[in-house]
Amino acid sequence: MHKVALGFLMMVVACGGGSSAPVDPASLDACLAWANGVCRMAYVCVDTAGQDAAFHALYGTGSDTCWEGLSKRCQSNQPTSSAFGPSCGPGKTVNQATLTLCQDNLDGMACADWTAAPAGGCEGICSATSSGPDAGSKKDGGTGGGSVATAQAFCGTYGNLVCDRGFECDPAGAASSFGTIDGCKGLITYSCASSGSDYCPGGYSSSLAATCLADVRAASCTAIINDAPPSSCTNACKQ
Repeated sequence: MHKVALGFLMMVVACGGGSSAPVDPASLDACLAWANGVCRMAYVCVDTAGQDAAFHALYGTGSDTCWEGLSKRCQSNQPTSSAFGPSCGPGKTVNQATLTLCQDNLDGMACADWTAAPAGGCEGICSATSSGPDAGSKKDGGTGGGSVATAQAFCGTYGNLVCDRGFECDPAGAASSFGTIDGCKGLITYSCASSGSDYCPGGYSSSLAATCLADVRAASCTAIINDAPPSSCTNACKQ
C-alpha cells in the first residue's frame, strides 16, 4: 500500500494539499497502552546480558523506544504466522473491557508469568466488527459507487474506493501508511475539500470517471499493490 499511497492516491492529495492521515484514537490508545505495558516487563525482566539480537528485533534497542515498534505492530492486522500481541488494524474494534483486563494483567504480572506469555495475554483487545474483518473493504462496497457528476465528487468517490481496495489487498501495508481505513478516508475528505473546484484543473470527463471506478473495482490486487492505476483514471481527471 505504500505505492498505492504514492500512486493511486496521488491525483487526490496533489490537488488537496495533503495532510497526515488521522489515526483511530481508540486503536492508538489501546496499542500504546499495550506496548508500554509489554515494554516495561521486557526491560524489567530481561537483564542486559540476556538482550540478544532477537530480543532487540522485537522490543527495540532500548526501553525508551521499545513502544514505537510494538505500537505500530499492534495497529496492523498481523499475519497469523508472525503475529505477536493484538491486531488492531482495519476492520477491528477495541473491546474496552478486555483492554482493561489486559492492562491489569500486565500491571500485576510476575516476570515468570511474563516470560511464559510475553504478549501479556492481550491478543483479544481488538476483534472484528459485526460485519466482518473486511467490512468497508470490498470491491463493490463502501463509497466506491458514489457520484461522478463533478470533479470534486469524483475526488471523494475515487479516493474512498482506492482506500477500500488498498486495505482489502494489503491490510498491513495500508495500515502502515494510514493507520486505519478511516484514516485513509479522512485524508481523502480533507484533500478533496481543500481542492474545491480546482480539482482536475486540466479537464474532467464524467464518463471516463465512471469507467475509472469500474476499472479500479475490477483491478487485481497485484495492480493495486504495485501502483498500476488504470489509464481511464488519469484520463478522466487531467492534472
